[in-house]
Amino acid sequence: MKTKGGIIEAAMKYRQIVILIVSLMFFLGIYALIKMPKQEFPVFTVRQGVVIAVYPGATSDEVEEQVTKPLEDFIFEFKEVKKSKTHSLSRDGMAIVFVELNDDITDKDEFWAKFKHRAAVFKSELPTGVLALVTNDDFGDTSAMLITIESKDKTYRELENYLDELKDRLRSIDAVSNLRTFGVQKEQISVYLDPAKLARYAIGNTTLATKLLAQGFTTMSELDKIRENINSIDEQMAQLFQERMEMSRQGAAFKKDRGLSIRDAERERELIDRDRRFIKDPAVDTYYVQFLRSILDLSCAYQSRLLNGMKVAYSGVEGAYGYIAARRMFPEAQLIAYPDFAAAHKAVEQGEADSAVLPLENSYAGEVGAVMDLLFSGELYINQVMDLEIDHSLLGVEGAAPDTVRTVVSHPQALRQCDDYIKRHGYATETYSNTALAAAHVRDVNDPALAAIASEEAAEVFGLRVLERGINTVRTNTTRFAALSRTRSQPETTKKREDENFVLVFTVQNDAGSLAQTLNIIGAHGYNMRTLRSRPMRGLSWKYYFYVEAEGCVNNTNGREMLQELSATCAKLRLVGSYYANTI
Repeated sequence: MKTKGGIIEAAMKYRQIVILIVSLMFFLGIYALIKMPKQEFPVFTVRQGVVIAVYPGATSDEVEEQVTKPLEDFIFEFKEVKKSKTHSLSRDGMAIVFVELNDDITDKDEFWAKFKHRAAVFKSELPTGVLALVTNDDFGDTSAMLITIESKDKTYRELENYLDELKDRLRSIDAVSNLRTFGVQKEQISVYLDPAKLARYAIGNTTLATKLLAQGFTTMSELDKIRENINSIDEQMAQLFQERMEMSRQGAAFKKDRGLSIRDAERERELIDRDRRFIKDPAVDTYYVQFLRSILDLSCAYQSRLLNGMKVAYSGVEGAYGYIAARRMFPEAQLIAYPDFAAAHKAVEQGEADSAVLPLENSYAGEVGAVMDLLFSGELYINQVMDLEIDHSLLGVEGAAPDTVRTVVSHPQALRQCDDYIKRHGYATETYSNTALAAAHVRDVNDPALAAIASEEAAEVFGLRVLERGINTVRTNTTRFAALSRTRSQPETTKKREDENFVLVFTVQNDAGSLAQTLNIIGAHGYNMRTLRSRPMRGLSWKYYFYVEAEGCVNNTNGREMLQELSATCAKLRLVGSYYANTI
């Protein structure tokens, strides 16, 4: 209380000084208010920018790994960048990085100029498919003005000259930071020359062009006109090319879902034959065919890159015939080995793999019953087939020869396919679950008296010697492999192809003549049955199901009517698949 009372007493005692101080503060406030700078649009530093990389055709994962991460590492090399506020976004075909600068950066233009220069150099380190690397830092403008210029009596050149003069004047204003022009029309005058009339006056094309150029006119030669037209056509072709590659991308997704190969030789031949009919000039026909083939190769290469993540199951190990077939049908895919047909089939049913490549039949040993049973009881579909020529070889370890071998090991079918050779040499036989595993067994035992019957690819994989080639009893030994997937493909119905086929499995009603009636329905609809087999049903004595392969399209009105009629005579009916034969 004494202190408070002392202050009040001092203020009362020296009131002149207090009044002077208060007056001084009042007048200083008025002066500051008058002199303080005031702006309707105050100047402030915007420290944000965005960097965009365009990578057409790449998935978001590919963009993230190949573009976004390297771009972020490049951006973070700049000490001016605030890492905590900088973030990225990866989309299909595009990477976006939102950049924010540190708070102490006052001259953002200097930084962005330096950044853009180094970014132009950095672009060469990105994948070749990255078409553009764009930096935009123009976020600081707080207002904009749109000025339009038009005239009914001025030429395009006069308007452009006036616009240039206006821009020069606007640039002299400090508040103007950026100027952009849109919609400027270039003046063009077409002059058509009459050579005969020019010759009367001894004037040539060059003389006239020189005279016009001296007066400020630029001329377009015939070559320039041609080039301009080519540029216009190229622009249209670029747009159409992008649209075609987008269709290729969609086609890749379709093929992956249905377990189809990238290339269809018959489809490519049809496309070339159809499109070349649009060419009226015979002189360019050959070049157009080459152009189409290049486009098809590019499209397939693009699809191959998109399908690198496709998983294909097969039975056996690397070097087995199942592996060879899967590699030929899906050269771009990741191949996964399974111990038997059922395991490979189950892997696709459960989504572990996109497709399974399994053998249907051999031209010498007949059908593969285990696979037939899977087609009947399972839920997968045949969407393509391939005939693989089987060329068995005798494989042994170092130091082995045909006369040192006493026992051969292989798959039972391979042993049957080489029975004449085996009997002629008096070899004992041992069975193995597949030919490649038999080759692996021979390698592990390392006995010159033991040999395997397998492919030359297996010899290379397991480090064995080819003791003798082509030991098949029948030289035309072929195994048909099928690609199975969860989704049924429906081949095009707009144009008939001779190699179109379908597969049915069914059981018939326990009535007299049911099987004959069923087969008659198929024939009555004009389908030619190539294959008819019966297989015993597991767990049911003397009960059979039937397997039919027929030629023709089933994905049309006729096919649907046939299936409807068959459902009345069949206890169980399943359309296993429809496909074009040997599309590889």
